[in-house]
Amino acid sequence: MNGDITPVKPQVFNLIVYLIENHHRLVTKDEIHANIWSGRIVSDTSISSHIKSARKILGDDGKKQKIIFKTLLEWGFKQ
Repeated sequence: MNGDITPVKPQVFNLIVYLIENHHRLVTKDEIHANIWSGRIVSDTSISSHIKSARKILGDDGKKQKIIFKTLLEWGFKQ
């Protein structure tokens, strides 16, 4: 976050935007699957990988979970 341009995969960008747009509520993995991948077959591991990429791009290591969203195990994600 030092002003450099960082390339972002389309699904990661869409994921960030979706979570920001829905920051007021819990977003489930099923909902992310339906809205970001349009129902295409994708594993939970792939979704988790994209979440990790989104955090890295925004400077969150996943431990602080302050910048982008919090992971609520077995439930989903919330900003």
